Amino acid sequence: MAFVSIRDLKVAFDGTQVLHGIDLDIARGEAVGLVGESGCGKSVTWLAALGLLPGKASVSGSVRVDGLELIGAPVRSVEKVRGARIAMI
Repeated sequence: MAFVSIRDLKVAFDGTQVLHGIDLDIARGEAVGLVGESGCGKSVTWLAALGLLPGKASVSGSVRVDGLELIGAPVRSVEKVRGARIAMI
């Protein structure tokens, strides 16, 4: 089982879809770098996964960290994971 598992992650801002179904698995102890052109969705992917997008963003799909679902989870649950178990730079 992957430590981080992202399935069909989609993000829309004011009804305009900007991420179209991201799938990604990261094993425990693995470091991953996302590379791409400016504006291709690298930061939005991780901001969505960590629940850090503004309220006008609509996020769907699944983000699991060590089996815990983050999408739709209570803020307190997500805050326990952010920075302590997973982070972005």
